[in-house]
Amino acid sequence: MLGTGLAGAGDNAQAELVLRRAQQRYPRDVWINYMLGAVLAKLSRGDEAIRFYTAARAIRPETAHALAHALENRGDRDEAIAVFRDLNRLRPGNADHLNCLGMALKRKGLSREADETLEAAVAAAREEVRLKPDSASSLFPLAAALRNKGQRDEAIASYKKAIAINPKFAEAHFRLGELLQAVSFDPKNNGQRDEAIAHFKKAIAIDPTFT
Repeated sequence: MLGTGLAGAGDNAQAELVLRRAQQRYPRDVWINYMLGAVLAKLSRGDEAIRFYTAARAIRPETAHALAHALENRGDRDEAIAVFRDLNRLRPGNADHLNCLGMALKRKGLSREADETLEAAVAAAREEVRLKPDSASSLFPLAAALRNKGQRDEAIASYKKAIAINPKFAEAHFRLGELLQAVSFDPKNNGQRDEAIAHFKKAIAIDPTFT
């Protein structure tokens, strides 16, 4: 808990020291391995992060989402896709896993499979929103899937709904800012730039790690 708290406060160097001590004492604790991997990733030490993410996955395979991203960031795209596929097998219909698998496939150049996977991500996210219409955490994956499908207007609306439900949802503010900034390059939407900046500022005020 101390290591997680230090990481949340942005003191990743101290968090690493605490979590390494914890991991030495409890090497089979899934969350200690996972959090140590996350802290090392924030410190831009990808190879070490992958080592502890892999340890967490060996204990609990469902925790491998961050491992897949770390592998792709290192350039191991095929391995990352394999991990995302395994996650989708373990948790079929999970919008986050489908969305990230779709984007990994897209970056790999597998356009047809990527489009099918992103369609499945949108469908899964819409079902989650139907079941939990007042949940900001349900609207967020839908917004991400819509954005990745190129349905920007719907994505913007979904991010805004998530923020209306939870105004302190820092990542929703940040992702909405990114999307509004991208849209603002269209001369018809110049006014969106100011709105994008406002959402970036809100994200940073809530969570300074988005600076």
